[in-house]
Amino acid sequence: TLSSRQNLFVHFVDSDRRQSKTNAFFYPVSGTTLTYANKGVALGYNLVVTPSTVLDAHLTWTRFVNSNIVNSQGLLNATSIGMPDYLVTGMGYAANSFPNIATTGYQPLADKSNIVSHDDVTLASLQISHLLRSHYLRAGVEYRMYNTNGGSGAGNNGAYAATGNYATLNSNTTAPSIGFGLAQLETGILSTSKLTLNSDYALRSNYIAGWLMDDWKATSKLTINAGLRYEYEGPNSERHDKANTYFD
Repeated sequence: TLSSRQNLFVHFVDSDRRQSKTNAFFYPVSGTTLTYANKGVALGYNLVVTPSTVLDAHLTWTRFVNSNIVNSQGLLNATSIGMPDYLVTGMGYAANSFPNIATTGYQPLADKSNIVSHDDVTLASLQISHLLRSHYLRAGVEYRMYNTNGGSGAGNNGAYAATGNYATLNSNTTAPSIGFGLAQLETGILSTSKLTLNSDYALRSNYIAGWLMDDWKATSKLTINAGLRYEYEGPNSERHDKANTYFD
């Protein structure tokens, strides 16, 4: 309480959730760690202008972080098992993790997921309330700015498969589901290999709203609520022009 006519409040939010996923075997070459972290602050101010008029102002900011990181990140990578160093050197951060190796008939090693993003929401609002005889009038405006920044490292660590077809007697023989894929992998021969490079992104959209409301106490037993609100939500814009693929 700043004075008999002014009040101020501050509200903080802080949460952190971490969850290990699919870590059933061969840590750290299997499984991921999911993290949800949220931080926020709200600032509110109330001013009694006159006995019948009150001004309310709010300013808030919140950040939500979402990450799903493979457990081998920064510990093991493709070069750790003798693969060429160009698969890691100069690549994105997610390339420095154990590659996804899928052998027919066996559970794949490593996960393809590797995602990091954070969302920021900033809000400002202003409302004035006025009591006029049997009418309680309110008018206000609100602005929000949404920012999303992030990137996907899924596939940056490489995805390699050994089906076992190169370990059969001849090209007309289909490899059994168990054994031949592992035999082919041990010879260093791969059936397929790929490495994915994903672009990062930085998106922003703006929102604005204005409103006028009235609570009219028509009788001692009847109150009529009426209001008019306008909202505008702008399109996403990409800071580095990476989202202008299908429309201008």
